[in-house]
Amino acid sequence: MIKTQNPIFRVLFIAAISMVLSSCGFKPRSSDDISPNLHTMYLDTNEVSEQITADTARMLTALGVKLVQTESEAPVTLSLSKSKINTEMPVVLYSGISTTYTYTLSLDISLSTHNHQSIIKDHTITTSRSLTYNTNQTGTPIFSPVIRRELNQNMVNLIYYNLSNKPTKNALSKALPPSKKQA
Repeated sequence: MIKTQNPIFRVLFIAAISMVLSSCGFKPRSSDDISPNLHTMYLDTNEVSEQITADTARMLTALGVKLVQTESEAPVTLSLSKSKINTEMPVVLYSGISTTYTYTLSLDISLSTHNHQSIIKDHTITTSRSLTYNTNQTGTPIFSPVIRRELNQNMVNLIYYNLSNKPTKNALSKALPPSKKQA
C-alpha cells in the first residue's frame, strides 16, 4: 500500500491542484465580484418561490451584501418577480421509445436606484433542464426534486451573473455616486 502521509507529497499535491484550478479560471466568489454600490440593497420578491428567495438572500449575504428591510434604507433595489416553471410534455404515441421532458424556470429581474432609476432594465432570465425517461418508465412524469433544486441553483447563478457583469458595474457607476467604501 502506498503511504500518502508524507508531508512533501501533500504539499506537492495541493500545489498541483491549485495550479490546475487557477489555470482553468476557477476562483471562488467574493465581495469584490460585485460593485461596492450593491453592498447594501433591498430584495423585492413578488410571485417568486420561497426557495429562490432564500437562496438568493443567502448568496447575497455570502457576498457581503447587507439586505435591509425597507426600500428607503437601500441605495438599490433588486426586484425578482413572476417565477414560472413550464414543462414541455411531448405527445407519446408509442411507448417503446424513450421520452424527453424539458423543465424551464423563468423569472423577471430588474435593478433600480432608490429613486427608481433603472440600472438593469426589467427582463426575463431562463434556465432549463431535460429529463429522459426510458421505455420502462411509464405514466406521467414526476417533477423531480433534484430537477427543481438544479433549476433553482442555476437561477441563483444567473442572478449573480446579472449583478456581477461589467455592464451592471458600469451602469451602477453612472447612476450612483461612489460609495463611502471607495472614497
